[in-house]
Amino acid sequence: MNTFSCRFEFTEDYTRFVVAASANGILIGTVDLESLQSEKDGPKGPDVFVEFACEAELDTLRNLMRTAPDLHVGIQTLRQVPMKDNTMERDFSL
Repeated sequence: MNTFSCRFEFTEDYTRFVVAASANGILIGTVDLESLQSEKDGPKGPDVFVEFACEAELDTLRNLMRTAPDLHVGIQTLRQVPMKDNTMERDFSL
């Protein structure tokens, strides 16, 4: 299993990602549920930080996110590292 982390703008975006993954036979496991309700830094806002385990590769997950609406922040912040090692800064080149 690979460990990934990323940021979504809203909880609904994370839900869209999980639904799209499931529809494509990709299981998202061992989600850090506390991260769904906490902020990494700064004031509370709608952003959702999440860490999860998955068999898929990084590019596979990014391509999957491209098939679901409005997951650009997830695509730009997805990294194959635990949440504590992810700056959650957006990579606008993606």
